[in-house]
Amino acid sequence: MALEAVDISLAIGDRDILSKVSFEAMDGCITALVGPNGAGKTTLLRTLAGDGYASQGEVRLNGKTLRDYSLKELARARSVMTQSTDIAFNFSVLEILEMAWMSGPRENFLSYLNRMADELGLALFLDRSFRSLSGGEKQRVLFARAVLQITANSSGRAGRFVLLDEPTSSLDIAYELQLLASCANLAQQGVGVLVVLHDLNLAAKFADQIVLLDQGKRVRAGSPAEVLQPDLLSEVYQTRINVEKHPKIEKLLVYT
Repeated sequence: MALEAVDISLAIGDRDILSKVSFEAMDGCITALVGPNGAGKTTLLRTLAGDGYASQGEVRLNGKTLRDYSLKELARARSVMTQSTDIAFNFSVLEILEMAWMSGPRENFLSYLNRMADELGLALFLDRSFRSLSGGEKQRVLFARAVLQITANSSGRAGRFVLLDEPTSSLDIAYELQLLASCANLAQQGVGVLVVLHDLNLAAKFADQIVLLDQGKRVRAGSPAEVLQPDLLSEVYQTRINVEKHPKIEKLLVYT
């Protein structure tokens, strides 16, 4: 089961935002999209989510194009967390999370909800207004909603995907690690996670696959060791970047 970008190109006016991008994100794995500002990461994630269509190429989810899915089928197969945290109405945190519930026994949903709330430290403010939360608290709530959308309605995990656009941008170190550990737990259950990250060390620590983008093109895709090469990163980010294997954690360490 996979979420595939097949020669995705997207132009806005005379400007090419994405150019013939292809890669495959497997379920049960974490795939990180990385690259400098303006590389096309968010646009690619939105295209893969079905939020608009590519000028050329197609997106396939478990062998079917997104156009072959009804909206309800798509909502069950993939969920999306965008960068925006704006909510027009004054919903409580609990109400925001309940929006992930599509069908099935409410008791099952509440069981999943309580587990997610405890895991992400949300239990203490379920009754608070979402709009009163800090930026980091809002991100944790929206991440929980995205996860609940595809886990609380069915026991099946294979072939389901969570798409996350910079989910750690407003989080402190502890919650960054907690959220990505939750992603790793999802992957162990068979869920595919596609996440846009700016922090290359987080990508090195948690990702099974990294897709490096630059100027709307795929530069390289592969394991962290295959992608996080010093000369390649230095060229793409236009600054000298060093990469070493940390002797204690056995993960790559990226630094300037």
